[in-house]
This record gives sequence, structure tokens and C-alpha cells, in this order.
Amino acid sequence: MAMCKGEAMPCRAATFTRAMRCRALRDKYIFANITTGNIWYTDFKDMLAADDGDPKTMAPLHPVKILWETHGSKELYNSMAPVTEAVYHARGGKAETLPGKARISGGRSDIHFLIDDAGELYIMSKSDGVIRAVVAATLN
Repeated sequence: MAMCKGEAMPCRAATFTRAMRCRALRDKYIFANITTGNIWYTDFKDMLAADDGDPKTMAPLHPVKILWETHGSKELYNSMAPVTEAVYHARGGKAETLPGKARISGGRSDIHFLIDDAGELYIMSKSDGVIRAVVAATLN
């Protein structure tokens, strides 16, 4: 089982080298906890620099916040979980929380990254059955 920034949960990852729509994501390694929906990134150059033979040396990890726009309003979230849960219910989901077995309360976001032939990033969430294009990124 992979560790996602201290969370002992399954992780998913993708690398970006060609993203034109989100130039800020070029040369970034993006990964997520598929259960909680938390997302982080690190710079590819920092990953290479951390490859010094010592497994304790880690590239700096940066949390990703999600700005979700719906019905004319924008909300900032620390993970994809509130987004997938809201859409799950909007699409007719009957359960109180997201479906799926998870070791955390609130269900399972079950997010995955997709990259198209042009190198653009998408986030697929199986819990609500939606594929979302990442249309902008700002890094601090």
C-alpha cells in the first residue's frame, strides 16, 4: 500500500510534460489519495534531486486545492471529496455518503487521473461517474 503524505491509502499518479492548457502543470508529478480525494504535486526536478540513494530524502510535496464552479458560484476545497459527493447526489445518488468501501467516513471519492493525446489533464471520479477537464492551474 502506498503512502500519500502520511495517509495509508491507495494512490494514483500521473506526470505532465506537454500540458498546453495548464502550463503551470508542466514538469509536475501529480498524485492523489483515491479514497479521500486529496491531491498533491511535486516538481519533477525536485524528484530527480531527491534521488540520492537515501529513501528518507523526499521531494517537497505541495497540497492542491480544488476550485469548483457550479451554478454560477465558485467554491474552494481541500480535496475532490465534496465535489464528487455533491455531484453524486445531484445525479440521483441515494446513499447518505459516497458509495464504496473505505476506511474513512464519508465514502470513497475514487478519483483517477487521465491524460489525453495532447497531454491535457482530466480527473475521473468513479463515485459520481464524471470526467472533469482541468482547465486552469495556479501554483504558489
